[in-house]
Amino acid sequence: LTIYGSGSQKEKLAKLAKKLHAKLKIFPPTSYQKLPKLLHQFDIFTLVSYKEGSPKILLEAMAGGIAIIGSNVVGIRELVTSGHNAILTQTDPASIAKAIEKLKDARLRQKLGEAARKFVEEKFDLEKLLVLETNLLKAAAQK
Repeated sequence: LTIYGSGSQKEKLAKLAKKLHAKLKIFPPTSYQKLPKLLHQFDIFTLVSYKEGSPKILLEAMAGGIAIIGSNVVGIRELVTSGHNAILTQTDPASIAKAIEKLKDARLRQKLGEAARKFVEEKFDLEKLLVLETNLLKAAAQK
């Protein structure tokens, strides 16, 4: 298990991993420029949080074509469709473990990753977003 970030549960996770003899690596947050290369090292990306705003990191993982596990919370469930481009789960360990177990299937990981990338390409294409934003600003300026 590899974690990037510095959340409030870092010490608790490290102690639990030691107790369970689990291999855990926790790295400090990294720059966005390094993310594509870093994300491609992994088969599964999880964003299991209790609340989210607009999770850019989720979109970046999806753009990388990585199989996604996300918690069924506002901010995540608006971006993914469980069984189509990700697996939505609850935040308890048993639910997360069940989702990881499903993703042992390489074909499922590939299917979800491809659908995730396609979603980002269609919905978050820079040119399309710029047109939408420009039109919004023009409409606001006319009022």
